[in-house]
Amino acid sequence: MPLLRWGPKMLLSSVLFLAVLMGPASAPAQAGPVQVDILVIEASKKGSGYDPRLDAAKLSGQLKDAGFPKATVLDSLQATVEPDAQVSLQIRGMPEKSRMLTVKVLEVQPDGTIRLRLAMPDFKFSADTTHKKGGTILVAHKRGADEALFLAVTPHP
Repeated sequence: MPLLRWGPKMLLSSVLFLAVLMGPASAPAQAGPVQVDILVIEASKKGSGYDPRLDAAKLSGQLKDAGFPKATVLDSLQATVEPDAQVSLQIRGMPEKSRMLTVKVLEVQPDGTIRLRLAMPDFKFSADTTHKKGGTILVAHKRGADEALFLAVTPHP
Protein backbone atom coordinates (compact mmCIF):
# COMPACT_ATOMS: atom_id res chain seq x y z
CA MET A 1 0.00 0.00 0.00
CA PRO A 2 1.59 3.30 -1.10
CA LEU A 3 2.11 5.97 1.52
CA LEU A 4 1.31 8.84 -0.83
CA ARG A 5 -1.28 8.92 -3.57
CA TRP A 6 -0.60 11.27 -6.49
CA GLY A 7 -3.98 12.39 -7.60
CA PRO A 8 -4.64 15.37 -9.88
CA LYS A 9 -4.90 17.80 -6.93
CA MET A 10 -1.60 16.63 -5.42
CA LEU A 11 0.16 16.84 -8.80
CA LEU A 12 -1.14 20.38 -9.44
CA SER A 13 -0.12 21.47 -5.93
CA SER A 14 3.39 20.08 -6.47
CA VAL A 15 3.80 21.89 -9.79
CA LEU A 16 2.59 25.18 -8.29
CA PHE A 17 4.96 24.74 -5.33
CA LEU A 18 7.92 24.20 -7.68
CA ALA A 19 6.94 27.23 -9.79
CA VAL A 20 6.86 29.46 -6.70
CA LEU A 21 10.11 27.97 -5.44
CA MET A 22 11.91 28.57 -8.75
CA GLY A 23 10.55 32.09 -9.20
CA PRO A 24 9.75 33.79 -12.49
CA ALA A 25 11.83 32.93 -15.54
CA SER A 26 14.71 35.39 -15.86
CA ALA A 27 14.87 37.48 -18.98
CA PRO A 28 18.30 37.79 -20.57
CA ALA A 29 20.26 40.71 -19.19
CA GLN A 30 19.87 43.82 -21.29
CA ALA A 31 23.10 45.44 -22.40
CA GLY A 32 23.54 48.97 -21.14
CA PRO A 33 24.92 51.96 -23.00
CA VAL A 34 28.38 51.81 -24.54
CA GLN A 35 30.94 54.59 -24.01
CA VAL A 36 32.90 55.08 -27.25
CA ASP A 37 36.19 57.01 -27.30
CA ILE A 38 37.54 58.02 -30.72
CA LEU A 39 40.76 59.75 -31.74
CA VAL A 40 40.57 61.25 -35.23
CA ILE A 41 44.10 61.13 -36.66
CA GLU A 42 45.55 62.69 -39.78
CA ALA A 43 48.60 60.72 -40.90
CA SER A 44 51.18 61.41 -43.58
CA LYS A 45 53.95 59.47 -45.30
CA LYS A 46 55.89 62.75 -45.58
CA GLY A 47 57.65 64.31 -42.60
CA SER A 48 58.07 62.85 -39.15
CA GLY A 49 56.78 63.20 -35.62
CA TYR A 50 53.75 62.12 -33.65
CA ASP A 51 51.26 64.02 -31.55
CA PRO A 52 52.02 63.29 -27.85
CA ARG A 53 48.45 61.98 -27.42
CA LEU A 54 49.30 59.18 -29.87
CA ASP A 55 52.30 58.17 -27.79
CA ALA A 56 50.14 58.20 -24.65
CA ALA A 57 47.55 55.98 -26.36
CA LYS A 58 50.32 53.66 -27.63
CA LEU A 59 49.32 54.21 -31.26
CA SER A 60 52.54 55.70 -32.70
CA GLY A 61 54.08 52.28 -33.31
CA GLN A 62 51.03 51.05 -35.21
CA LEU A 63 51.00 54.15 -37.41
CA LYS A 64 54.72 53.77 -38.08
CA ASP A 65 54.21 50.10 -38.99
CA ALA A 66 51.48 51.19 -41.42
CA GLY A 67 54.01 53.45 -43.18
CA PHE A 68 53.02 56.81 -41.68
CA PRO A 69 55.95 58.47 -39.86
CA LYS A 70 53.95 61.64 -39.14
CA ALA A 71 50.56 61.94 -37.46
CA THR A 72 48.51 64.51 -35.57
CA VAL A 73 45.27 64.21 -33.63
CA LEU A 74 42.56 66.33 -35.27
CA ASP A 75 39.93 65.64 -32.65
CA SER A 76 39.06 63.51 -29.65
CA LEU A 77 35.43 62.39 -29.48
CA GLN A 78 33.40 60.68 -26.77
CA ALA A 79 29.85 59.43 -27.03
CA THR A 80 27.48 57.22 -25.10
CA VAL A 81 25.44 55.00 -27.41
CA GLU A 82 22.63 52.60 -26.55
CA PRO A 83 22.64 49.17 -28.23
CA ASP A 84 20.91 49.28 -31.65
CA ALA A 85 21.14 53.08 -31.61
CA GLN A 86 23.50 55.48 -33.34
CA VAL A 87 24.92 58.93 -32.78
CA SER A 88 26.38 61.44 -35.20
CA LEU A 89 29.48 63.31 -34.10
CA GLN A 90 31.00 66.43 -35.58
CA ILE A 91 34.76 66.31 -36.13
CA ARG A 92 36.73 69.50 -35.52
CA GLY A 93 39.75 70.34 -37.65
CA MET A 94 38.32 69.07 -40.94
CA PRO A 95 36.66 70.86 -43.88
CA GLU A 96 33.00 71.62 -43.18
CA LYS A 97 31.65 69.10 -45.70
CA SER A 98 33.33 66.05 -44.20
CA ARG A 99 32.82 66.62 -40.50
CA MET A 100 30.18 64.01 -39.65
CA LEU A 101 31.01 60.61 -38.15
CA THR A 102 28.21 58.18 -37.33
CA VAL A 103 28.72 55.49 -34.69
CA LYS A 104 26.20 52.68 -34.28
CA VAL A 105 26.31 49.92 -31.64
CA LEU A 106 25.45 46.74 -33.53
CA GLU A 107 25.84 44.27 -30.68
CA VAL A 108 27.05 43.92 -27.10
CA GLN A 109 27.83 40.30 -26.20
CA PRO A 110 27.82 38.90 -22.64
CA ASP A 111 31.63 38.41 -22.73
CA GLY A 112 32.15 42.15 -23.30
CA THR A 113 32.70 41.94 -27.08
CA ILE A 114 31.24 44.98 -28.82
CA ARG A 115 30.45 45.35 -32.52
CA LEU A 116 30.24 48.85 -33.98
CA ARG A 117 29.54 50.43 -37.36
CA LEU A 118 31.47 53.61 -38.17
CA ALA A 119 30.50 55.75 -41.14
CA MET A 120 31.55 59.03 -42.72
CA PRO A 121 28.96 59.57 -45.47
CA ASP A 122 30.85 62.42 -47.17
CA PHE A 123 33.82 60.08 -47.69
CA LYS A 124 31.53 57.20 -48.74
CA PHE A 125 33.23 55.31 -45.92
CA SER A 126 31.76 52.64 -43.65
CA ALA A 127 33.43 49.97 -41.50
CA ASP A 128 32.17 47.38 -39.03
CA THR A 129 34.50 46.68 -36.11
CA THR A 130 34.60 44.02 -33.41
CA HIS A 131 36.25 44.92 -30.10
CA LYS A 132 37.13 42.38 -27.44
CA LYS A 133 37.17 43.66 -23.85
CA GLY A 134 37.68 47.35 -24.58
CA GLY A 135 40.35 46.88 -27.24
CA THR A 136 41.29 49.75 -29.54
CA ILE A 137 41.03 49.30 -33.30
CA LEU A 138 42.59 51.62 -35.88
CA VAL A 139 40.42 52.13 -38.95
CA ALA A 140 42.02 53.87 -41.94
CA HIS A 141 40.59 55.80 -44.89
CA LYS A 142 43.10 56.74 -47.59
CA ARG A 143 42.79 60.42 -48.56
CA GLY A 144 45.53 60.58 -51.18
CA ALA A 145 48.80 58.96 -52.19
CA ASP A 146 50.57 60.09 -49.00
CA GLU A 147 47.76 60.79 -46.50
CA ALA A 148 45.17 58.86 -44.56
CA LEU A 149 42.56 59.56 -41.95
CA PHE A 150 42.64 57.11 -39.04
CA LEU A 151 40.00 56.54 -36.40
CA ALA A 152 41.27 54.96 -33.18
CA VAL A 153 38.09 53.51 -31.68
CA THR A 154 37.79 52.18 -28.12
CA PRO A 155 34.38 51.14 -26.74
CA HIS A 156 33.69 50.49 -23.05
CA PRO A 157 30.57 48.57 -21.92
